[in-house]
Amino acid sequence: MTALPTALLPLPNDLYRAISRALLGEIFVHVVAVAAAWTAERDFTLHVYLDRTADAGDAEGLDIILTEVIADFPLDYFRHTAFKIITTTQTVQHLNAHSGFVFARSNKSSFTH
Repeated sequence: MTALPTALLPLPNDLYRAISRALLGEIFVHVVAVAAAWTAERDFTLHVYLDRTADAGDAEGLDIILTEVIADFPLDYFRHTAFKIITTTQTVQHLNAHSGFVFARSNKSSFTH
């Protein structure tokens, strides 16, 4: 028997504020959107959508966001945390918002490469 997928919940206000604060100074021109996934089991995944392939510097800088978010909460607040960088050519309207977008660039309605 396979396990049922875990349902996503809306982001708690304190988590939304912590992510927003952590994003200050970390958003650069190739970030299309940032979404978060949150479950009743307290699993948290941050999804950063880029309009190009991430390089090592991007990954290192964006990983700081997750570290700053985690630091805002008690050690037992999260059961599991993860960070994903997704390369996309889709517009924001077609991206998976998961539990909600924390950032979405309004001028990324079309892409030219």
